[in-house]
Amino acid sequence: MKKGRKLLHDLVGERFGHLVAVKVNHVKKRQGAYWLCDCTRCGGQAVVPRSNLLNSSPSRSCGCAWGFLSEVSKASGYSMSTCSLVLRNISQSRPHVISRIKDAAEKIKQSKQKRSA
Repeated sequence: MKKGRKLLHDLVGERFGHLVAVKVNHVKKRQGAYWLCDCTRCGGQAVVPRSNLLNSSPSRSCGCAWGFLSEVSKASGYSMSTCSLVLRNISQSRPHVISRIKDAAEKIKQSKQKRSA
């Protein structure tokens, strides 16, 4: 093993947002290892470059969050970025904006639960 390089298996079981590393899916010569990850949010899977998992702004889900965020954005009338900040509790928006977005998100969650039941 070359000095400074980590083993490919060093990420197994580690959690990155909603993703949990399962195994190395494949390795590309210049890009490095791609990991098969399970999404704890929806149960789906995603193949993610190792660099995306370790970066300061890594992949956080298999993509399932975008669908929900899009629905909340349409229902509330605010942009996806504003909705994302509010739902992650890091927004400095006005109280009526926050309540409108959170109400829209709650209604969508309830309707999805009714459909799955």
